[in-house]
Amino acid sequence: SVAQVETCAPPAPWSPVDAASSPPRPGISPWLPGAGGMHVYSQEPEPEQFAEPLGWEGAVGDEHLADVEPEHAQEVEEALLDLARLRSEGVLGGFAELRKWVNSLGRLGGFSREACLRLTATMTECLTAQRPPRSEPTAEQLQQGFVRMGGLKQAVNALMLRLDDASAVAACTGLVAAAVAGSPHTAENVLDAMSDLKLLMRGIERHASRNREVAMAGCALISNLCSFAPYETKELIPARAKAHRDSQGKIANEGMLDIVTGILSDSVYEVKRLADKCRGGAEATLQQAALQRQTAGVAVVHRKQEDNLKSEMQRQKESIKRAMGNEEARGD
Repeated sequence: SVAQVETCAPPAPWSPVDAASSPPRPGISPWLPGAGGMHVYSQEPEPEQFAEPLGWEGAVGDEHLADVEPEHAQEVEEALLDLARLRSEGVLGGFAELRKWVNSLGRLGGFSREACLRLTATMTECLTAQRPPRSEPTAEQLQQGFVRMGGLKQAVNALMLRLDDASAVAACTGLVAAAVAGSPHTAENVLDAMSDLKLLMRGIERHASRNREVAMAGCALISNLCSFAPYETKELIPARAKAHRDSQGKIANEGMLDIVTGILSDSVYEVKRLADKCRGGAEATLQQAALQRQTAGVAVVHRKQEDNLKSEMQRQKESIKRAMGNEEARGD
C-alpha cells in the first residue's frame, strides 16, 4: 500500500547496504549528480548572487536564504533543517517521504535555489540507494511512484524556473535520470509526457556544451530511457525491453539523440584542442631542454679549449726554461 511506509536505516548516515548482500538489479546507472570523472567542458561561472551549496550538517546561513522572500524564509529554513535531520539519521525514505519531497519541490523550488538543489539531491539518492533484499518499497516501486506523484512535472517546473542556473538544470535532469534508471515501465510513463520531456531537453541543450554536469546528466537520462546500464550477464547479446526500444524510436523521432551526438562532438573537439595544447607544450619543453644541452655543450667545448691553451702555454714555458738551462750549462 502506498500509505504504508517502511524506511531503512543503515549503520552509517546514508551509507548504502553492501551490494553483495542484495541481488543484482540490472540497469542501475552508476551516474549520480556531482560525481567525478573525466570531463572536457569548461565550467560555467556561477553568478555572484548564487551562494555555495549548503553543507548537509551545517547551519542555514543568511547567504543561503538570500534569494528567499522574507515571508517564506522560515518555511524554507525548516525544510532544509528537516532534510539535514533525515540525512543524519540515515533515513533512505519511502513513499510518504517521497511524496512530501515532491510537493516541497513544487512549492519551495521557486522560492529558494538551495531548497531546489537539496530536494533534488535527496530524491535522487532515495531512488538510487541500495536497499536490503526483500524490503518494501523497492527501488522500482519508488521510481514508478515518483512519476505517478507528478515528480517529473515538478522537476521540469523547477528546471524552467531556474533555467539560467546550470547546477539546478543538472540536478533536475539527474533526478529524472535516476527515476528511469533500470525501469522500462517508468521510462515508458515518462515518454508519455513528451511535452515535459521536450522542455527538459531544451534546458540540457542550453548548458550541455559548457557544463560537464549538465552534459553527464543529459547523456545519463537519454541512455536510461533507451536501455539498461551495463550489467553482468551470461547472454552474448542481452535482450532489450520493448519499452526501451519504443522509447528509443520516440526519442529519435523528436531529434533528442542529436543532443548526445552534439555532446560527443564537442568533447572530441575539446579533447583534440587539449591534446594539441599538451603536444605544443611538450615540444616547447623538449626544444628548451635541447637548447640548454647545446649551450652546456658549447660551454664545455670552450672550457676544454681554454684548458688546452693553458696546457700548451705551460709546456712552452717549460721548454723555454729547459732551453735556457741547457745554454747556461754549455756556457759553464
